[in-house]
Amino acid sequence: MVHTKTDIPKILDVAELQLELIKLVEHLTKQNLFILIDKCKPVKALLSVCYTIADAKEIHIGWITDKPLKAPLQKFLPNQPNLFSAIQSWINKID
Repeated sequence: MVHTKTDIPKILDVAELQLELIKLVEHLTKQNLFILIDKCKPVKALLSVCYTIADAKEIHIGWITDKPLKAPLQKFLPNQPNLFSAIQSWINKID
């Protein structure tokens, strides 16, 4: 399931992306997959995709932003002094 740059699957919709992420979790034999988004504004379309993906129990999404987010997405403030520790604590709680 490891893809090279030339054979990365084309993903046409959120369902296909979610399926590929679930396959990745199974391939890595991990119970959870963490996605951390930074330097990207949480616009409506991207939030919609993230909420759909995060509905899969094995996929957890954190976002470094000062914009409001709803569960199950996890928000981290970009200027918080202990950002790395906060992210690590989040991962440890789930993992």
